[in-house]
Amino acid sequence: MRLRYMLKLKMFLETLEKIKSHKKQAGLSLRPKTPIEALDPYLPLLDLVLVMTVEPGFGGQKVYGQSG
Repeated sequence: MRLRYMLKLKMFLETLEKIKSHKKQAGLSLRPKTPIEALDPYLPLLDLVLVMTVEPGFGGQKVYGQSG
């Protein structure tokens, strides 16, 4: 299961712990502008991290880091 980092800290930790208690893998999707340090409290519970290359919900965007 993959979650986007949008929930409040306590709710997010509870959600990750619930997923892991069922012996399932958990992942987190980060928006491009979210600091990588935001992962620190969750790393022990994560099996996957997806760093998004565009902001969700807006079509026709250039991929972050892409020039031209």
